[in-house]
Amino acid sequence: MLKSPFTPINAKPKTQTPNSRKRRKGRESVGKLTIREIVERKDGYSRKTFLVQADGTAEGGHGRKKFKTLVEAEAFTDLKSVELTNAQTTLNSIITRLSKSQVQDAESAFNRLGVRYSLAQAGEYFLRHFVPPVNPVCLTDALDNFLEARRHEESDLSR
Repeated sequence: MLKSPFTPINAKPKTQTPNSRKRRKGRESVGKLTIREIVERKDGYSRKTFLVQADGTAEGGHGRKKFKTLVEAEAFTDLKSVELTNAQTTLNSIITRLSKSQVQDAESAFNRLGVRYSLAQAGEYFLRHFVPPVNPVCLTDALDNFLEARRHEESDLSR
């Protein structure tokens, strides 16, 4: 009697206990959160649930929560991933005399400077080295003056 090439010779039938869980082939990972589909069997009934698990919590444990539908689980992971992202970037409410655009300019300058220089150092450097123009000129006037000077130089060289 020949065996099928797909079944091992000493294969034993797989048995499952009534409360064992079937896992989905892969995990959906959303940041530090994963979603797993679980089939639970209890009292002769089976139902699909979705388990959302965090890789690690602030206390060092693992957070787990079950949902009846995948949509609920995904909505929960979306909400928690936003919370995790916002926890890493803190916002400070400070009363200031600066306008909203001035605060945005200061934040932009601070982000561009990074950790290498402080905003005060950049301001000091600018004030120490900046020299205002002697004769402020409009750009179009400056361009016209430049082109006129260039034409005079070319005519002087051609003579």
